[in-house]
Amino acid sequence: MKKYLLQLIMLFLILTSCVQKREKVNTDLSEQTAYINAEFSADVKDSLLVDIITYVGRKHTHSTFETRFSPEFRSYYIEMMKDFELAEIVLMADSSYNFYMIRPARSLDQEKNKRGVLGKFRLDENNKINDFQELVNTPPGSIETIKKSGKILMNLLVEKGEVNSILSDTSLVEWPDGRLYYDKQRFEWRYVDAE
Repeated sequence: MKKYLLQLIMLFLILTSCVQKREKVNTDLSEQTAYINAEFSADVKDSLLVDIITYVGRKHTHSTFETRFSPEFRSYYIEMMKDFELAEIVLMADSSYNFYMIRPARSLDQEKNKRGVLGKFRLDENNKINDFQELVNTPPGSIETIKKSGKILMNLLVEKGEVNSILSDTSLVEWPDGRLYYDKQRFEWRYVDAE
């Protein structure tokens, strides 16, 4: 009986050690703990960052919303990498990814020259983004303020799956508002009365 029990315990230990452990989601942005998902290699992480910049960054002068994804413009977005930080990315149970990015903001105040972008997307089998959407852009602020806002926004998005309850909080959300909405076909913020 002892031998049988010992064999069962050994089998249990072997089987549990083979199960891939899931990393705990860390939404403490005070530490640079980007890329919660360990399965991304450094090359894939860099490529993913450039792909997201292509969606959220300023378009190349000679591109349109349809052509900005063309390979001829990729070097332009690669050049922008130094100004962007993918602060957090979380794989959700439905295989979508939530992300929080820190990017440059147009601001006359040099102390408030960053902005946070909260969004979501899916990846295809080739790690290419599809179903991309920006959910929130924060007001411009200092890096510390933007990181604190990111923690609050990401926690809400991960826990509730949406951020509608805080869209009127102007300390956290600059867009969307009554003037701007996110156009999912053009992948850009548009003025409500521009249509």
